[in-house]
Amino acid sequence: VRYFSSFYYTILSVVLYLHFNNSIIDKRLRRYLKIIAAMILIFMFIRLEKYVSFFENKTVTRFLWYCFYVPILSIPQISFFATLTIGKPKDEKMPFYTAVTGIFTFILIILTLTNDWHQLVFRFHAGFTDATGGYTYAVFYYVICFWSVLLLALSIHSLMLQNSFDYAKKNAWLLFVYLFVFVVLLILTVSNVQTELWGREICEVPEMMSFIFGGLCVLCLSMGFIPSNSEYRALPSTTSLAVYMADSNGREVFQSKSWIPFPMKNTRKSNSFFLDKNTRVFCKPISGGCAYRQMDLSEINAINDELKEVADALSEEKELIRLENELKKKRAKIDAKSKTYDDIAVKVLPQSTVIESLVAQTKKNPENFDYNMRVVCIYVSYIKRMSNLMLMASEKEELERADLQLALAESVRYLRKTGIIADLFFDDIECRLSSERIVSAYHLFQIVLEEALPCLKAIQITLLDKEVRINVEGNGIQLTDRPGIRTQAEDGITTVKIPLNAEVFV
Repeated sequence: VRYFSSFYYTILSVVLYLHFNNSIIDKRLRRYLKIIAAMILIFMFIRLEKYVSFFENKTVTRFLWYCFYVPILSIPQISFFATLTIGKPKDEKMPFYTAVTGIFTFILIILTLTNDWHQLVFRFHAGFTDATGGYTYAVFYYVICFWSVLLLALSIHSLMLQNSFDYAKKNAWLLFVYLFVFVVLLILTVSNVQTELWGREICEVPEMMSFIFGGLCVLCLSMGFIPSNSEYRALPSTTSLAVYMADSNGREVFQSKSWIPFPMKNTRKSNSFFLDKNTRVFCKPISGGCAYRQMDLSEINAINDELKEVADALSEEKELIRLENELKKKRAKIDAKSKTYDDIAVKVLPQSTVIESLVAQTKKNPENFDYNMRVVCIYVSYIKRMSNLMLMASEKEELERADLQLALAESVRYLRKTGIIADLFFDDIECRLSSERIVSAYHLFQIVLEEALPCLKAIQITLLDKEVRINVEGNGIQLTDRPGIRTQAEDGITTVKIPLNAEVFV
């Protein structure tokens, strides 16, 4: 009986190996399942050698008996590894605890193979010769049984977690039936209960392991727990993708319902092309033919059209916002200039009033025309220069000291025309001052000049980097102290200092 069962299960293992090799797509999963089939084949080979080739050599027979437990422990362990690869990326590593389970399985295998030394798996009676009797199970044999059941349970649990198909989960109870049968047969084996049918033993460990794990793999394939390509012919009727496959001669292999037919001539030369505005076709050569896939771009094109409309609307709105901002900037500039002009008018109002008064006096007393017009020129030069300085100050936070120098030089030039001795001294250092400070300094200079002008005989202006120093000479000149002006009179000469605090150019 053992010879026939070994022969049958050897054929079964070869069939399983070929079936796994042709049906499983994932390389890692295919490798693990092929190892399981190979382990069943090795199991049958060891069993056949034990009962045929080395039946009379008790030592070799006993060692081959120990070797039974290499596939007995390896098959559940590899099954557990296989279930953990389902649905995982190729480069994803297994969790750390899987290595721990593998190490523990390896330790159990070593303990079994070295049982002659420690008898922790099988304990021999006196006069023990072979594996047909004269021994009892030791503690690690029960550990091996428990470990095999645990690995099978973990494999089923992993299958349930990895699979998301409802139709597969509805039939998941069959997996637990396999687990229950495995536990029952294992208990019968451990309990040494005779399981005979028509006088023949029906429950031996090799057949049990081969039936349980080989059948479990096939069941998982048929139920969809393990992904395979066995149902590819049902793909055209179930998939929503527009796919088409042709052989090397261009003949149709299968075509999905949503596929839009078109002339296939010379389509293999390009990886992708547009069938129309809303349909793109991808082409990829495969073994024995070519695979095509159509992508519906209508929704994408509709979204792109909507985005274009939104972009155009935003562009128009952006242009309106830009024009509004430009208008606001222009208005702000106009308002700023208007305010500057108003400030200039307020600033030079006293001088304008003096000019009007001098013009009125000239009309009454024409004999003073020449002198009055020269004095008017002094005030007009101030109005002109002050207006220029204030306009520049409205646009710049800092002005060069040379701007103040030009304003003072023009005032000095017109003072000389009235017969007043006037001089302007300055150094060659280039520096800049705050616009407010320059306007203030020139305004204070004009106040001092106007106050001293009726009695003024001579004036000396020295423009330094930190101050404007004014020396005035004349009979009866009395200057009023004001904020920002330091006045000192000595020997008929009054000295006025207007601080600048300039920043010197490097």
